[in-house]
Amino acid sequence: MKLKHLIIPLSLASALVDLTSAFAAQGNQNVIKPAIFPVSPTTPPPVVPTQFDVTGYIQNAVVDPSVCPNLANLDPRLWGGTVTVNGVDIVIPCNTILQMPATSLTWAELFDSSLVPEGTPPGTSGLALADKVMLPGSAVPEQPGSLPLPAYEIHIVGNIIKDKYIAGLVFISQQSLNVGQGYIKSIDYASGELCVSSVPAYGFTGQTEASPVCQEPDARVRINDAVGRFGLKHGGPGCVSDGSCDVEESHFDPRFTADTDNPTIHASTGYPMCIPRAYPFGIAGDTDALCPQQNRPKQVSGQKCTNLPATNGITFPAFPAQSDGYCHSFVMDALPTTSAPLSGPCGTITANGSTTTIACTTRPDRQAPFEVGDYIDYSGTLTIDANRTNPTQTTAYFISAHTINAHVGIYTMPGTKPAYVMIEGLLAGTNALPIQNIPQEVTSRVHVEGFTTDPSSMVDIFAMDVDKQNDAITERLLGSVNPSGPPVIGRARFLPAAGSFSPPTRNFRIVSRAVCKSKTQPCYIPQTYLDPNNPAGKYANGLVAGQYNAPNFEYIFTENLFLGDPVLPNNFQDLAFLACGSGPLTTATVAGNEPPVLVGALDPAPWAAPMPAPNQCAGKLANQLTIPATQTPDEVAIFNANWDNRKNQGKLTVTATSSLPGATQNLQLYVQATDMFGGTMSADPQPMQLITNPAVAPVGGLPCPATNNPCWQYSVSGTIVNPAHAGGGSPNLPTNIYSVPTTVTVYSSRGGKSDIAPALQCAIVNGQNTCF
Repeated sequence: MKLKHLIIPLSLASALVDLTSAFAAQGNQNVIKPAIFPVSPTTPPPVVPTQFDVTGYIQNAVVDPSVCPNLANLDPRLWGGTVTVNGVDIVIPCNTILQMPATSLTWAELFDSSLVPEGTPPGTSGLALADKVMLPGSAVPEQPGSLPLPAYEIHIVGNIIKDKYIAGLVFISQQSLNVGQGYIKSIDYASGELCVSSVPAYGFTGQTEASPVCQEPDARVRINDAVGRFGLKHGGPGCVSDGSCDVEESHFDPRFTADTDNPTIHASTGYPMCIPRAYPFGIAGDTDALCPQQNRPKQVSGQKCTNLPATNGITFPAFPAQSDGYCHSFVMDALPTTSAPLSGPCGTITANGSTTTIACTTRPDRQAPFEVGDYIDYSGTLTIDANRTNPTQTTAYFISAHTINAHVGIYTMPGTKPAYVMIEGLLAGTNALPIQNIPQEVTSRVHVEGFTTDPSSMVDIFAMDVDKQNDAITERLLGSVNPSGPPVIGRARFLPAAGSFSPPTRNFRIVSRAVCKSKTQPCYIPQTYLDPNNPAGKYANGLVAGQYNAPNFEYIFTENLFLGDPVLPNNFQDLAFLACGSGPLTTATVAGNEPPVLVGALDPAPWAAPMPAPNQCAGKLANQLTIPATQTPDEVAIFNANWDNRKNQGKLTVTATSSLPGATQNLQLYVQATDMFGGTMSADPQPMQLITNPAVAPVGGLPCPATNNPCWQYSVSGTIVNPAHAGGGSPNLPTNIYSVPTTVTVYSSRGGKSDIAPALQCAIVNGQNTCF
């Protein structure tokens, strides 16, 4: 017995020594900080729809208006259908706008006879394994009687609703990761084709012939461009004879076009690039004024590539030294401000008996040509060419590219117009509302990565809210970034540590303030610039300079906090462009003079009870969170608020109720804690979890008051971290980690608000009170 009583004091002493050692190690990065865990519901979770995320070949695909029987008068272009992927049949809802690599289409437009390649069997998309049989006369020698490739890849994010897979977001490509790199070995100017090799080429003196043959193992790359934005116009069979294109391709597919409004053919800084429409090194010289050779200056005979000048107090470093040849990094000359620049390529031109001399300065209002020796990344569709006229061509396959990035640093003169920007990557959280008794992790964070040719001008980041009735766009400012560097000059990286950026949108836009000549105010693109019939703001063969509008391919949906809980559904109801509609149809088949065709909500919906109902459809803007004035406001009551720092864990537990029932649509409670210095628990109020009382009261009593069940609860350790002392301070003071909260405030999405001073639970450690 004496031994037993002896062990207890020794164990207690050991624990005190360990605790003291832990505090003595404050500031040591190896110390394990108190764990933060969510509260565990005491009532079993409900049955919920289950999310899925499928990627695979399109085995079969059809258009089927019967999937939305409630939309009898729907425009046929908005019909949905079904698709089979990995042996699973998935419903594509009506009103689906799917994302191709660089453009958008409806599901039905995939099957449109004006868009599918020549020879595709009627009523099919030509993208599925089941579509492999082609019409007579459309075969190619290498693959008689079949499509050039057997199937295409589809990526579908959706939910299982009542035993059916229903799509929410749809992405189609030949291969989503189909990317190649290499050096431009030669350029076929007659067909607008790049020959890409693993061997560095030297293009300093120019190419000696107009159309060299590209032999295996080199890759053939053409731009999928039906409008001629970045070079020659490409099209399908018969387009040369009818005058609608410059280059005829047997299997041209405009569904996989480059983005001809927001250049996906560009240099690393976002400067638009092009393939000259004529051989620029022959007797006739450089004749393509839209893609002039003067925009690729050389370092030669002591003439150096230009560096960025000091601007706005920023002194940029000189570009790295290079050997003679095309400049790897350089700055375009500024456009004249007192007179319009002369058209045509530079040099001395004699026409109609008169001679004009145009200085060979760089032109930022024109695109820059690809040159032999450029290292490029390219992405597109592997296709086949049945029209080979050169018998020495060893391969019929080529890449019909929708994206090309040249590893060239082309900048524009700081503070001048035009400047160019591009978006390289997007990520957006969806900030889901809670589902009763299933703890979840949500976020509204945003990550935007891009580049600009003017590193001296701020870049503004906008979410694009779309009016669901008339297609008017409202630019919602999310933030601004300084692209001057370091480390990378011109990189615009928007990665805020905290903030609320909901609701998520389909598209985002970045804008250089060089467009507005503003240093202090955000730059909203003038509507005249966006009018395709108005030349204002247009440069580089019709591009709106200084802005880049791109769809988001990656959303962060809600995730489970407890492994083993029912898998949470994807909260598509929080994406207004899916749940409310996305305005008039603006895809490839829409004629300019036809009445607007409104794209409504997805039907059938990929959401169902007990998921919260869509809460963003009441306002004018489809993507703008608005609460109707007719909705009943509530009153919030805080049932208890307790801060327990007895073990130096700063554990805050709050239980609150609303005067409205827990099942009320769009009801969500949030909590914030504040200390005496104004410090807060988090940058934004945190969502509380909706819970219900169990049938049998647990030890400690029911979590909710009997008169208001269910209720809302929040429980987390680590509140509030004291920025003045966290990780440092005196090891003898146990309160050097957390600051005592003096006020707990609970907010409601319906307008209610209540605050209270929390009850404090304290202890004496080393003679010090853990609450003071």
